[in-house]
Amino acid sequence: MSWEYKSLMVKAKGGILRETKPETDLDEVCNEAGREGWELVSAFSIAETQGRTSSICLLFKRPR
Repeated sequence: MSWEYKSLMVKAKGGILRETKPETDLDEVCNEAGREGWELVSAFSIAETQGRTSSICLLFKRPR
């Protein structure tokens, strides 16, 4: 099977991961992608200097 991939960056606010809240509702983002046939396969934080989380990267895949 062949796959296509999509990545989405969601801006975070706050500074320490445990206190970070995305500016966008992650449920909404993931549900919309799911309706388009995308499956979430990974999510990770992107840190700036001093370990502050600036964004959350969501990686999706779906069959071609």
